[in-house]
Amino acid sequence: LFISNSYTVVEDPEEGLIESELLSDENLEERELKDFSIDYPTYFRMGISKRFNDEAIAAIDVSTGFTDNFTSYGNWKFSFGTEITRFKKIPFRFGYSFGGKDASDLSYGFGYHLGPLQIDFGMNFKSGVIIQTSKGIDFSFGLIWSS
Repeated sequence: LFISNSYTVVEDPEEGLIESELLSDENLEERELKDFSIDYPTYFRMGISKRFNDEAIAAIDVSTGFTDNFTSYGNWKFSFGTEITRFKKIPFRFGYSFGGKDASDLSYGFGYHLGPLQIDFGMNFKSGVIIQTSKGIDFSFGLIWSS
């Protein structure tokens, strides 16, 4: 049995997973329904951001996980970053975080926005602030077409 704020999902032996609202004319207690559970990472995240005269955005974030699996870790992580939006077509981003799975991370990024096309690049130094001291590098690329 899975219950959310908007609906309940049950596992029917014949039909599989279905919304209980679809069974409204039948008594759920009389059916042979099985409980099931899903293991997924759970975490707490809270943040705040401030826009400065369409020139920049600054953000602060704190997060922790309740389990140590997948992307959730039990250590607290504090992050802050900024995006320079003064140049509308080419935003620049950088951020720093400490705690969590890695001791500290430093990230850089930029984008190129041309009409509905947005191309974004990013680089993150794992557990370090420069390439010589980092324990790894993450690269990211994003491509968005919006109307």
